[in-house]
Amino acid sequence: MKKKGIFIFLIVIIIIIIVIIIFLMKFQGLNERANIIKIIKNYIEKEEYERALDNIEDLLRKNPDDQEVLALQDEIIELKNKKKDEDELAKSEKINWKEKSF
Repeated sequence: MKKKGIFIFLIVIIIIIIVIIIFLMKFQGLNERANIIKIIKNYIEKEEYERALDNIEDLLRKNPDDQEVLALQDEIIELKNKKKDEDELAKSEKINWKEKSF
């Protein structure tokens, strides 16, 4: 009877340890995701959209249904296209100004 009690106690301890390990692994994954999102937002502020999109792709490989990351991807693509349009307009205006100067 005493051996059976010790055996059950050991099984309970092993289960508790397994649950703790799973919890810690899940927490680490969430923490890593949060850090990558911070990095992405930093790249957005610096207008480094390609680097931001590279990190978005990494996150989407792990979880393709992550709505927050998908929304961030849409935002980056919109900002990237807006910057491209602004750059093209500025280049066009610069060319027009040079042509008028001659």
